[in-house]
Amino acid sequence: MKGIILSTIALIFLFSSCNKEVELIHPTEELHKLTLSASMPEERDSFTRIALTKDDKDVKLTWEDGDQLQVVFVQGELKEKRTVTVKNISEDRKKAQFDIIVPDNITDELFDLYGIYGGGGLSDSDPTLAILPENASNAGSLSSLETRKDMMLYFSVKELTMDDTNAKISFKHLGSLFCITVKNLSDTSLDNLSEARLIAETSGWSYNFGAGGGSYNIVTESFVESETAGSFISFGASANSLASGESLSFWGWYPPLPDVTWPELKLQLNNESSDVIAVSENSKPERTAPTSVGKSYHFYAVWTGTKLQFTDDTYTPPPSIEDLTITGDLRHAEGGDGFIGMVYQKGTEVFYNEALVDGTWSGEVKLGVGSNPRIAIGTDNRPNVVYVTDGKIAFQNRSGSIWNEVIYVESNNGGSCSFPDVAVDVNGFAHITYTDTRGNTGDYTNYPDIMYAVNKSGAFVKTLIYNGYYDGWEQSYKIGHYYNNGSRITLDNSGNFYILIHHQDHYRSVYSGTDNKYQVIVFSEVVSGVAGSTYGTNREDIYDIAYDGTNVVALYKTGNNYFTSQVVVNGTTMSFLNPIQVTPSITNTFTNPATLLAFADNRVIGGFSGSNLFTSNNGESLVYTDSSIKANTVVAVVRVGESNYAVYTDSSGTIRLLAI
Repeated sequence: MKGIILSTIALIFLFSSCNKEVELIHPTEELHKLTLSASMPEERDSFTRIALTKDDKDVKLTWEDGDQLQVVFVQGELKEKRTVTVKNISEDRKKAQFDIIVPDNITDELFDLYGIYGGGGLSDSDPTLAILPENASNAGSLSSLETRKDMMLYFSVKELTMDDTNAKISFKHLGSLFCITVKNLSDTSLDNLSEARLIAETSGWSYNFGAGGGSYNIVTESFVESETAGSFISFGASANSLASGESLSFWGWYPPLPDVTWPELKLQLNNESSDVIAVSENSKPERTAPTSVGKSYHFYAVWTGTKLQFTDDTYTPPPSIEDLTITGDLRHAEGGDGFIGMVYQKGTEVFYNEALVDGTWSGEVKLGVGSNPRIAIGTDNRPNVVYVTDGKIAFQNRSGSIWNEVIYVESNNGGSCSFPDVAVDVNGFAHITYTDTRGNTGDYTNYPDIMYAVNKSGAFVKTLIYNGYYDGWEQSYKIGHYYNNGSRITLDNSGNFYILIHHQDHYRSVYSGTDNKYQVIVFSEVVSGVAGSTYGTNREDIYDIAYDGTNVVALYKTGNNYFTSQVVVNGTTMSFLNPIQVTPSITNTFTNPATLLAFADNRVIGGFSGSNLFTSNNGESLVYTDSSIKANTVVAVVRVGESNYAVYTDSSGTIRLLAI
């Protein structure tokens, strides 16, 4: 938000060009003269004008023929309203004269005099009430503001007598001018424009008096209907179409509420049906002080064809999160409040960084030597990272801006750990799933086991989920359970975990030959279930699992087809409902998994099709043939605010972000 510096013009009420007096004329012809020096505010950054003309950012004031003021004489309970008309306008139209006739029922006792310019003048029923403009949002243009006389000025001078001399009258501003200018940077026109709004999440920060107007008591200097203050102020469009390369200004006049600081604001454009065309991607920050009367505030924005963004007066789009790039092999990412946290590798080293919505990086942090990092952002916006290093699972999170010491989750029995994933509950506790070649004791060693660990008690407590093994019995039969594809984890709103697992059931007999069954399994704290299975050839794989606020949703491959399904637990039964096939097919594997965002009404997927970027959002799947993905990297889909993004490493090794 920018205050505009406007020309200030001292306006003197003149009775004659030499004595600069205002003569109050009693209708009985018995003259009662008061020498009243009347001037406008003289702050350099104030606007004061009757005829509104714009000179670059300055707005200048001049008197126009026929301009009128309404005044009210107040003496005790008596309130007498009069209308006075400007005369004897100077050549530069900055000075003028007014004849004010004193009502005959005003006595020689003390009286007060109040005046108003603009709006609806003074009320007939109570002339101490100034009527604010009706349908202020309909003004649209600066010339319309002038014609409608929306801008209001008032003055007061108290305890006058007929014999007073040298009394001074100073006009005061009742409100401020606001101008929103939008420039169209797209190749096509923006049509069906009807309204611009400055909107906030809170109410009561501005006097938005709506269609019915409102009133201001010029005696007590207070709004009468202050409860009409809303969560937005509205500006009508002076044209319903904005051509490519052109700009359009929305003008309005509003009185700010006293001592109220404006909150963070966004810009919203509506069409003629009051449907939202666009809401600005960025915001104007909360003010540090209340807005001032007598100033003009200018807002600038651009429309890019897909985005509405606040800018400065150069109409240069602000840095965008989509403009950010950095070198690295992305392995995972999650969204926080105003940022995307991501983990990536450069050779054998693991790094963390945050892409901020203002188009900057928080700063790259090297976490250590390792591989296969995964991340979870807690409700406190704290990043929690796991990765593999030296056969152990390294866990690290951040307190404020400081990264805490690494905590290691090691093999139960001297084996090697791999394929970690992490989720964080509402209390900030980390839940990890991973693979351990010696997670279980006994004879079946070196066959990967699926593990679960949680740090609710401080240290990580480990639990064996599935035991991998291979056994032969009587040399005639051999059986094996293999868990070679890692695991993925999510939590519901109660903190219960759900782990997505790939299982191979191997059976061999000297009599009947070899048989293999491959399954996609979801294991919960209550029950497990099978999402899909095939025999003979492995056509199953696991990618991601997420919670949509009501249901757990799994993303997996079964029978060479790709699905998302709701995971529903009912007592001791687990069901997989509402399966939605992902088309066209993706080509991810568990080592470079596709990723999933789950919402009540949408499932967002990121992956790759062949070597190209693949996304699916709101049921619309796209293959970006101009975006090649580097091998052995991950496409992560994340949400920040109301926007979804795909984060990926392109074929050149550069991490990029794309709104989807």
